[in-house]
Amino acid sequence: MSTPSPSAPDDQDTLREEVASLRSGFAFFLRLQLLFIMLVGVFIWRVALVQHRSLEAARLSSGKIHNDQIRQRQLVDEFRKYASTHPEFAQILRAKGIDVPSTPAGGAALPPAPSGGR
Repeated sequence: MSTPSPSAPDDQDTLREEVASLRSGFAFFLRLQLLFIMLVGVFIWRVALVQHRSLEAARLSSGKIHNDQIRQRQLVDEFRKYASTHPEFAQILRAKGIDVPSTPAGGAALPPAPSGGR
């Protein structure tokens, strides 16, 4: 058998220190990796939460928008009916780009809409 040289215990101590250093470095890396994974998970959770809230808000507001559009159509129809008997109001509607009947109920032609700016 070979006899260990006098420097062998020093080599073993050095190797043990290096292994301990590698272990602590590896443990630090694992903790750092765990922290990074947790942060990514929190970020994804927050993005999903914000997305869910925006979709919920869009769902709630879509019904209101639909009801508003119905009311706007009804209002424009009432304006058109009123404009059929009031030529001055028909001019205003035509200036705003709303089609109105060209002749009122009485049969008299409406004056043309004024051209130009507001």
